[in-house]
Amino acid sequence: MGTITVRADEKLVHGNVLNSWYENSTFTCLIIADDTLASDSFLKNLTSVLVPYELDTTICKVEDIQRYLKKYETEDVMILCRTPTQALRVIEQGVDASTVTLADSCYVSKRMPVKDEHKFSINKLIEKGIRVVVQMMPEDNETVLKKYDM
Repeated sequence: MGTITVRADEKLVHGNVLNSWYENSTFTCLIIADDTLASDSFLKNLTSVLVPYELDTTICKVEDIQRYLKKYETEDVMILCRTPTQALRVIEQGVDASTVTLADSCYVSKRMPVKDEHKFSINKLIEKGIRVVVQMMPEDNETVLKKYDM
């Protein structure tokens, strides 16, 4: 099995962010694990057009993630989902990742609210031994998260 990177970004595919991660990483395959997107053929097609053409991309429901990982078992893969809660669901499907990267700086800001469900999911990831970091762009420094007080 190649390397698996899990990233949560509310916007999924946008601007130069995915391009920058692709150019600065080793992954050759992208799995977008999002139940809503996977169920909407129009948005699914639109999203596919936004991904770099040379990047082998699959859009699936979270529950189907293992089936698609088998397809890419020798490749380096980025799994992209929207939220920490979806990232937890991905890990709970048996995905072997040591780190989950969150794109949104709200998780390190004292001024921006974080939904309780996301705090809970981040705490569960940390309890499972997963390193949870916030990093918008590959050239940005990582901020390692600690468990939230709840």
